[in-house]
Amino acid sequence: MDLAQLISTRPTWVRERLAKVLEAFAEGNYWPMPHVTFSSSRIVDAFRLMAQGKHVGKIVITFEASARPQNVRAADAGPIRPDSTYLITGGLTGFGWATTEWIVGQGARTLVLVSRTASPSPSVAATVEEWRRQGIEVRVVRCDVADPASVHALFKSLAEDLPPVRGVFHSAMVLHDQLLAKAGRDAFAQVFAPKALGAWNLHRETATLDLDHFVLYSSCATLLGSPGQANYVAANRFVEALAALRRSRGLPAMAVGWGPLADFGVVSERATLARYVENVGLTGLSRDTVFAWLRFLLRRDVESAFVLQADWLRFGEASPTARSSDRFAALITPPPSDTEGELPRHIAAAAPAERLALVSAHLRRMIAAVLGADGATIDADTSMANLGLDSLMAFELKVKIEGELGVVLPLDRLAAGDSLHQFEQGASDRTTEQPRPSPAIALEDDRGFFRIVAKSSASALEALPLDAAALTYLPDKLHTIGGLSDAQMEGLFGHEPFVSNYFETAFGRIGAVTLPVRSGALFVGDGARDLILRGLSLASRRGARCISLTGLIPSATGYGAAIEAW
Repeated sequence: MDLAQLISTRPTWVRERLAKVLEAFAEGNYWPMPHVTFSSSRIVDAFRLMAQGKHVGKIVITFEASARPQNVRAADAGPIRPDSTYLITGGLTGFGWATTEWIVGQGARTLVLVSRTASPSPSVAATVEEWRRQGIEVRVVRCDVADPASVHALFKSLAEDLPPVRGVFHSAMVLHDQLLAKAGRDAFAQVFAPKALGAWNLHRETATLDLDHFVLYSSCATLLGSPGQANYVAANRFVEALAALRRSRGLPAMAVGWGPLADFGVVSERATLARYVENVGLTGLSRDTVFAWLRFLLRRDVESAFVLQADWLRFGEASPTARSSDRFAALITPPPSDTEGELPRHIAAAAPAERLALVSAHLRRMIAAVLGADGATIDADTSMANLGLDSLMAFELKVKIEGELGVVLPLDRLAAGDSLHQFEQGASDRTTEQPRPSPAIALEDDRGFFRIVAKSSASALEALPLDAAALTYLPDKLHTIGGLSDAQMEGLFGHEPFVSNYFETAFGRIGAVTLPVRSGALFVGDGARDLILRGLSLASRRGARCISLTGLIPSATGYGAAIEAW
């Protein structure tokens, strides 16, 4: 029925029926649906309750004559204030410099550009001088943000004669790409220093300041993974966690995981990295896109976000990790194909000589594509280690080989001393092998990050067959530095030994079996025997023919003889 039409054409009829409805309410025959009532002076509370989604029924606003009007603050003209100071780390190069230019374009009049060298390029120096002629205060400061004393001195000096700091943009970073199996402490320390330690020192110095923005630049690598960049991913994951920590304490913070950048930054400067990014289906973000999103996110006051452009089907084809992850399943599942797996089956069914020729032709084509070279010019006697493959190229080649030939090869085989011909022969032999089952990996959301590391990944790894194993224990640093109690570690890692990692080698797959106890507590009481026996049993069930205890028991002790007696 059209009630508006009825009111217009039959007002008396409508009035009589409304009167009867009101009488029924008064007599208790009808009652209103569940609702929560707010006066107009509490309209902000009403919207907050609605946003939380905790109410039942309707939210009703009442308008009493005695209600006080609410003053509504006008929308800010923009996220940047002309009467405030903005500090940008890494602000003289790459993404940091692009951010500096954008902040000036938003109306900032006071900038502090922090750099370890404080040596701008000629073009940057010229732009800074032009800004100064326009009356913009620009200070170029030499400061290692990884050093807490230097950061403290920096903020102390800024407080003396500059407007209050309202925004910090942390873009400082260093890359030291290396496969995890070869990465030492220095590789992690170099990357962690500017990104993670720098962010922490900035957090400590600004915790009492009245900031509008504390922006931490992260990377989509924490979401997608990045071969050869475990140190970089870990450092960025730290700054994302720091943003969450600050927000939990009521402090402003936002971490943005950027995809590759087209116009500036390391991807635009490194041809190998740019080619890898393109091959995995990622498209570089333009300058306009980046800063349109940055402005949008600053206005929305979010804790974290990822900004990237991806061809998800192509990403799925190029990433074995993505293909085994439920996180990307809805994005990367391609339409069914009748020809999927046809080439590996054709190669496997061929006679040995023909099979080697087919594998050789496809391998040389793939190697040439990765190197950007002519496959016909690659000498069959060239050592794989001398082809010029860096870690990203090696990973790209590994993915191509797995995807096209169905052959799983350890990364270290791509850097071994075998000649190309020997490598082709080994790959040809593997085309007839039955593939080992791949474990299904159960992923959880980021709130269960440690649980993902400790349990979900461990459960997946335990499904892997092993050729050998090495027993170890939880590092004491989880307790002495990480501050985790034994009870907390028990909650994270459980009671049973688990496969925490594995390495593909020329001798087979070697798994690390971790006992869920730290070294300081392993040989307290009689628990060591049962734990070690359960660890040995796990390794044996996974098919390990050789089990090492050298990572568990010092050779100078008598524990080896005791175990032999068990």
